[in-house]
Amino acid sequence: MRIQHTLSAVLAGLLLAAALSAPALAAEDTRIRTREEAARHAVRLAAEYGGADSIRYALWEGGEITLQGGWGVYSRSENRALTEDILYGVGSVSKTYTAAAVLKLCEEGALTLETPVAEILPEFCMADERYQSITVRMLLDHSSGLMGDSTRNAFLFDDTDPQAADALLRRLATQRLKAEPGAYCVYSNDGYTLAELVVEAASGMEYMDYVRAALLAPGELADTFAPGGDFDPDRLARTYASPQDPRALPQDTLGIVGTGGIYATAADLASFGGLLCGTELLSRASLDAMTADWAARGLWPEDSADDQLGYGLGWDNVHMFPFGQNGIQALVKGGDTLRYHAGLIVLPEHDMAVAVLSSGGVSTYNQLAGARILVDALAQRGITVDESWSLPEAEPARLPQAVLSYAGTYAGLTGMLTASFDEAGALTLAAPAALGGAPMTLTYYDDGSFRGEEETLLVKFIPEENGRVYLYEKAYSDIPGLVPLGAA
Repeated sequence: MRIQHTLSAVLAGLLLAAALSAPALAAEDTRIRTREEAARHAVRLAAEYGGADSIRYALWEGGEITLQGGWGVYSRSENRALTEDILYGVGSVSKTYTAAAVLKLCEEGALTLETPVAEILPEFCMADERYQSITVRMLLDHSSGLMGDSTRNAFLFDDTDPQAADALLRRLATQRLKAEPGAYCVYSNDGYTLAELVVEAASGMEYMDYVRAALLAPGELADTFAPGGDFDPDRLARTYASPQDPRALPQDTLGIVGTGGIYATAADLASFGGLLCGTELLSRASLDAMTADWAARGLWPEDSADDQLGYGLGWDNVHMFPFGQNGIQALVKGGDTLRYHAGLIVLPEHDMAVAVLSSGGVSTYNQLAGARILVDALAQRGITVDESWSLPEAEPARLPQAVLSYAGTYAGLTGMLTASFDEAGALTLAAPAALGGAPMTLTYYDDGSFRGEEETLLVKFIPEENGRVYLYEKAYSDIPGLVPLGAA
């Protein structure tokens, strides 16, 4: 019987790393004399690498915004400055607000993280009896087992219709789960839209009304909104359909606000991150739960220290590279709408947070620019962050015959790869031709990995107790002028 293969969800990090490994522009050799110049240089590179029209950043330290600025233009056709009050969609960074709102409701006694979702939402049901085991926490750490994203009519222009969230329960009612609840973490937008509904049911308020009352007002965050909110839409940075088109698109709106619909200024987003450094907003117990590495408690690779993914509650990673390898906890969340891109990084132990928001561009570049700003800020405090990286030491070796049985097609969150072996034992990984994937040929090493000639990538086949074989990939990329990208 053929082994059932599954591509590990962390392959998303590798594919993104490959895409970012050769930026179209190289960083120029520029002498940077001030913090402001260094920060502007970093965000300019992020914008140019990603093709952004505009980008703004803000650094929060010890209770205040100490540095902020931007690069690019508010509009291609309007004579308006890119000022501090310009708003951007933060995309999936909205999930961090949702996680904080749920934890606030836990503190108020309205629910617990281990409360079954079906107890809070009696109308929630699925065509799979295991749904009854899904807890609130599983929505926040992406371990619910939900298929992932059944969103319809959520990514809109100039339309604040909440139908995408309102119809979620009806869509889920006909679905089965892809895994036992709690078995492993795979990114799920539906999980957070369901969490948005949990916030509303537990609080008795509309989602954004509760977020405003429980998070924004206490934190004095006056520049954070949702589609249809009380703000001037002209404050939103203009977005465009293509690099050549001078016509601005209508307002970029998401009908799943708790999943990705929030707008904010860079300063407000950084300040929200700053509130998660201490106990002004959430209790220590809530913060500890939020920053725990929940992914590692399920099916997850052992060698995951530098992974691009390492889910907390509301965070993509709670040990972002290169901070984690230096003993500094770094929480990171990226976000993307149709045209906006965002990155938020928080260093709780150092009372620091940075936000980088852009119109157009790539959220990962924004995150790396934010990391560069934090590395420079730590250096001013006399704290050096070692950015060097290398694969574990190993030597080429003869391929064991048993490994040949792992040949086959691996499918996962980001696509498919076919693994095959030649007569010499070399591994070839190839994406379907329709997806434009170029084959990679890798050599077997004595630590059980396969590696490329440049020693920037390794691949391992990992048989698990559930009878499946997973393909684990780890890669590093140098991004000139920004911090390296460690992904797995």
